[in-house]
Amino acid sequence: MKSDALIDEVIESPELPFVIHRLQAVLEAEHPLREKFYDEITEDGKAEFINGKVVVQSPVKLKDIEVSGRLVTLLSTYTSVRKLGLTTSEKALICLTRNDYEPDLCFFGLEKARQLTANQLKFLAPDWVCEILSQSTEKMDRQIK
Repeated sequence: MKSDALIDEVIESPELPFVIHRLQAVLEAEHPLREKFYDEITEDGKAEFINGKVVVQSPVKLKDIEVSGRLVTLLSTYTSVRKLGLTTSEKALICLTRNDYEPDLCFFGLEKARQLTANQLKFLAPDWVCEILSQSTEKMDRQIK
């Protein structure tokens, strides 16, 4: 992987301690920004916290709404009938080690679904996610997310 080569290069560098210090400083600076993000998000908007920045998503086009609706209906029905877990649509805030995303569709298998509560705002990593690509978000959806 490309990232493995980069990590190996940094490990072999005499600059390793400085790189580690800089990375720790970046993560420490992000922490209060992330906490502020949690305090300010509402159910009305769609925002994500990605690499230290709040990314506000614009409204989606009708074609994307239709695709999302069909997919969530199919997946929800399938997983519900077979008692496989829980399918959610875009408003589930997935909180990972550094970033928080609102994927278009998520699936939580039974084990993870049992851990979820009715008033939960932040969700653990799902077992499966789906992003519906649009021209304005495709690069971020494919690369960062």
